[in-house]
Amino acid sequence: MSAKDLTKITLNNTKNFLTENKAEIYAMLKDPDIVTWQQINFEKNAPLLKFLGISVQALTKTLIQYPKSAKEISQNITRWNNEVGNQLADLLDNKNGDEALKKAQALETQAGELETLKSQLQQQISIFAESAQLVRHSLSLQAIIPLSEKSPGVKSNLFTSGLNVLSLVTDEIGNNPAQKNIDQISSEASNLATRFSHIEMPKVPRLAEEIIFHYISLGSSTTQEVITFISNLKARLEGEHTTLEHIKTGISELYNQDIETILQGLKTHAASLGSLICGLHHKRQLQKNMETIGETLELLNIYQLALKKKLIPALTAEIDTPASSLNPTSISAAKTKDFFLGAKGIIRSVKMMVTSLKGHEAINELELQIILETALNKCSVYYGKSAKDVKKLSDFIHGLIEKFTRPFPYEDLFNLTKLTISSYGTQIEHFIKQCEIPPELLCLTNSQIPDNFAGLIQRLRDKNTAFHKVNTGK
Repeated sequence: MSAKDLTKITLNNTKNFLTENKAEIYAMLKDPDIVTWQQINFEKNAPLLKFLGISVQALTKTLIQYPKSAKEISQNITRWNNEVGNQLADLLDNKNGDEALKKAQALETQAGELETLKSQLQQQISIFAESAQLVRHSLSLQAIIPLSEKSPGVKSNLFTSGLNVLSLVTDEIGNNPAQKNIDQISSEASNLATRFSHIEMPKVPRLAEEIIFHYISLGSSTTQEVITFISNLKARLEGEHTTLEHIKTGISELYNQDIETILQGLKTHAASLGSLICGLHHKRQLQKNMETIGETLELLNIYQLALKKKLIPALTAEIDTPASSLNPTSISAAKTKDFFLGAKGIIRSVKMMVTSLKGHEAINELELQIILETALNKCSVYYGKSAKDVKKLSDFIHGLIEKFTRPFPYEDLFNLTKLTISSYGTQIEHFIKQCEIPPELLCLTNSQIPDNFAGLIQRLRDKNTAFHKVNTGK
């Protein structure tokens, strides 16, 4: 290839290089993040920009200087383009190809400085994009909270108190990561309710099952009272929650707007948020309510785990132990033996003999033990005190002994069966209340709680009563 051809290629490459870089620089200067800063009223927005960590001085200085840099680059591009045109024209009559090639290569080297100039300009104007990014990074609830505290009319003491209440409404403010909001607490309570409902009933006598269910129900009903209380709290915060969602929506809609619009929107939403937070000061009692709820849920969590992992297995094992006072066979045998012992027992035996001679049903020890054991295994009434429950228990016992004559031995058998049921239930209750809470469960809370079921049950009953009273107004 001749020197003349190489010269022509070199000049055309230089021309294309200048054209491409000119287009890139033009696009760079037309970037919205640059144009938008040219429209900002810096005097009006200076306090807000400073709060966002943006240097107004650096921005204004760059706005003055970068057009000079851009103009210098433009002049150089024009000069180099003209020189390319001149050398291409001279090439038509130039007979010294080597000399023309040297000149073209020298021009190519000069024009290459454009890369450095472009990089310098890019570095110079990067402050605009960086500042725009800082503004857009402030478009979140957490980010504008410090700004809202500085809004006109906001009182610091009211704001601090209200901010703590706001943390009950949302987890987006980040002022206290350990603080759970009302939705999180509500979810915990619902989860606990599910856990209580899923506790499996062991294979134990029906009377024991009734007692176990009673204590599961204590946990379930207390949890339900807490859920109702939380629902009432939500209702009291519904207006504030709606306002907060409106503010959040307004903030998110600002993201794709120009900087001037964003800055004005930040001021507006920060003022609204500041007013909302200060207003929440007057509902600061809700924070104490939430603390009470949290403590109660901790108790319920420990109670559910202790029921499932400690009490029910221990009670089941005790009932299954043959010599145990909680074993239906053992207690039935003991009550039967007592029935026929002593002076009263001798009298009963004699009366049984007379009854038998008259052709009526008598009862022996084995038959009585079976009746009592059946009562313990199948009786489903223990806690009820209403007339309906009393009748249900009487009907149940009557079904076991109805073939016997009245008044004797029917009434003696009725009283013995009723006493055996009551005695068995009392012993199960005693076992439950003496059962200790495992140390590993006590470690799940920082609060001081009872170390046995008697204390924990009483604590939950007190909580249940308190929440029910508030929920019903009674």
